[in-house]
Amino acid sequence: KGIFNEKYGDIAQLIAINVDEQLIQALVRFWDPAYQCFTFNQEDMTPTIEEYASMLRIDNVQLNKIYVKEPKPMTFMKKLMKLTGMTDT
Repeated sequence: KGIFNEKYGDIAQLIAINVDEQLIQALVRFWDPAYQCFTFNQEDMTPTIEEYASMLRIDNVQLNKIYVKEPKPMTFMKKLMKLTGMTDT
């Protein structure tokens, strides 16, 4: 458990969350996957970490912690393909 928590943080605690299916169904209608935000009457809204924690009923969110998805480094082949305008189809 210690090694997993070091590498992935508290993500394993999501398993124990009781999901409010009606809330999720209502929110999905307003989710814009292209912009990764909710859209209400042409207004974009992105929940804060605190709001996500409230919606998911997570009590132990570390508010002083930065949650970020690190980009994968581009391989040499991908860089070369991008420079030459090639696609990997």
